[in-house]
Amino acid sequence: MSFVQIKKYLQKNLYYVFAFSFFIGLFIYGLVMHLLNKKYLEDEKTLYTVATVYDYSSQGKGGRSVEYSFYYNNDYFVASNDKGVATEKSIYIKYRYETGEMRKLLKGKNFFVKFSVEKPKYCQIYLSKPVAEDFQYVEGQTWETIPKEAVANEDIYGNYR
Repeated sequence: MSFVQIKKYLQKNLYYVFAFSFFIGLFIYGLVMHLLNKKYLEDEKTLYTVATVYDYSSQGKGGRSVEYSFYYNNDYFVASNDKGVATEKSIYIKYRYETGEMRKLLKGKNFFVKFSVEKPKYCQIYLSKPVAEDFQYVEGQTWETIPKEAVANEDIYGNYR
């Protein structure tokens, strides 16, 4: 193919070339963000703190996420995690596709979150580790591991106490 033929082909199919390039760029961005999140959370410089869920949302077909906030070093962080990772090993897994039900179950509840000390925006909430109602802590308090006495126990009805 000569340069003129390539130029004509690109002009004729500009929309497709742009769309293909956009989706490839989006895929690469998502992959890089996933790898960075994994890198920072597997690093030794991670801590746990208490996060409060403020929403469970649906972003269209199949895309649902848990949205939460937490404090660290007097800074307020807002984050979200994909429902698949967040609901793993949790009693909430049976409701993960029911956005309204999950929102009622999770909104305002506290769970443990693991985050990178270097970059706290890289974090992961653990819906399988709800904070017990009687556990006393200071907002922004951190731990190297999740205190066993702080995790709520599941009752015979599948509710955490």
